[in-house]
Amino acid sequence: MKRLRRLSVFVILPSLLAVLISACATTTGLTGGNGTVVQMIPDPTTATTTTSGTSLFPCDTSGDSCIDDTFAKVTFSQGFTFPFFGTTYDSVYINTNGGVTFGAGDNTYAPAATGIPEPGIAILWGDMMPGANNDASLHDEIDFQQFSDHFVISYTNIEDYDTPPAIENTATLTLWNDGTVTMSYTAQNTSYSQGTGLLVGVFDGSQAGYTFPSSLLATYSGYSTGHGVIVYNDNGSGGMQSTTGGLNGKTITFSP
Repeated sequence: MKRLRRLSVFVILPSLLAVLISACATTTGLTGGNGTVVQMIPDPTTATTTTSGTSLFPCDTSGDSCIDDTFAKVTFSQGFTFPFFGTTYDSVYINTNGGVTFGAGDNTYAPAATGIPEPGIAILWGDMMPGANNDASLHDEIDFQQFSDHFVISYTNIEDYDTPPAIENTATLTLWNDGTVTMSYTAQNTSYSQGTGLLVGVFDGSQAGYTFPSSLLATYSGYSTGHGVIVYNDNGSGGMQSTTGGLNGKTITFSP
């Protein structure tokens, strides 16, 4: 059972005050622009646009006051839309646990594939905690970039809730306007045997009828003809079990 978080008061430096004030805007309609990084505070009502790469997660260096298990809606811009299992979407819900959903948000942690009722994509879906890092010199981030033909979500040093700061994960999820999904991994340290386990794959939210490959491939074709392709399903039945570092340096493509 997940332990109860406690709320803490944190001090905002004067130099960050103006930035935090500008952050108090709804995520609906946020635009990143070509090459501009939009960094999410993991809260459905706040976000900020920046090119500096500064982490703005409201978390102290002990990791005790981090916002966790939530999601934010981001509306696509620059004419981008994303076709997914027969529906074309103009927005996405990005959660703090390493997954995205369409049509509605989902803050489930450490899920099985059959536990998610919304269409979605899991790149590092476990029990992640952005901002949970005992080293103040490091910053855990979820950010996104908008382009006319694709949408990029970056996860940098996202930590597993069970063992921060020992288990960190870094990966990039790209959605393309033809429905292609690309997942690129730099560091995948959460696994079946370490941390809270992972869900990795694409799914239509039917919670049944998924395809479970028996081997890790570079490309999984024709995902939209079924209910979904689940590569890792550590907290459920079916699918392969992830191994620590098994995705490091790899790119997985799901084509419709």
